[in-house]
Amino acid sequence: IRATAVAAMRQFAVTHPREAVGIARMALSDSEGDVQAQALQVLGDTDIELLRAYIPRAANGELRAIAQDLVQLAEQRGASLQGDSATGVLSRETSDGFRITFTPVHHWPNWGAGYGTARIERNGTLLQTLEGVEAVAGVVPVFLSPDARHVVYERDRSIVVRAMSDGSERVVGPGIAPRPRPFTDDFVFVRERPDAAEEQRNETRLRYDVFTAPFDPPGVIEPTLLGSASATVTFARYGNYSPVRWMKVEERSGSFYLTSSHMEIVTLPDPFG
Repeated sequence: IRATAVAAMRQFAVTHPREAVGIARMALSDSEGDVQAQALQVLGDTDIELLRAYIPRAANGELRAIAQDLVQLAEQRGASLQGDSATGVLSRETSDGFRITFTPVHHWPNWGAGYGTARIERNGTLLQTLEGVEAVAGVVPVFLSPDARHVVYERDRSIVVRAMSDGSERVVGPGIAPRPRPFTDDFVFVRERPDAAEEQRNETRLRYDVFTAPFDPPGVIEPTLLGSASATVTFARYGNYSPVRWMKVEERSGSFYLTSSHMEIVTLPDPFG
């Protein structure tokens, strides 16, 4: 009965996502594996910290593996990584064995930020070294294309696509926070509109244009405008860094969104439509 009730939350999540996820969180602590399995289906990769806490206590090996896969998927879509707070080093591994490691040259732990180098390796072999990468809130803005032939990254507040084979680059233009678009060969990023910043009492509202672009078009990469978004910044939260820095691509009932705390949700185009 409990498992059936939790399974019903998948439909409830469309209209009341917060309540449905709250019930799934409680169900993940249920003693029965069937109830936990249904909770994982409802949660998906929406609450990575909850999944990380669940993994070491999961008695069922199959459910533990599912939770680990969900964590890895969330990290590949922009979720914050667990890193070394003392050094600022961050690392993640993709499902096909690529490891991306960020090592800061400059590290500001009070702001959760660092500026430095990202290395891409596979099977112990260094493939690419990316300079000028800025990581905030545990997110390294470096993402591989689905076929791993290209990598998109943010370098000095610009979006760059590099070929993994020879290191050749195409600069897309100004922008931050690139993220892959699931089930497509495209990525998204945002570009701030400085003229639209709005000072409020204790924070500032920033506005962004949201773009998408292909990893490997025949010629110049020309981004397409998807829409706009807003986010609020304050010095008390990551030293005035914008929430777009820790946004992730989130799936909800078959649709995909850009989500973050203190940021307007952005609906992404249907990859199958």
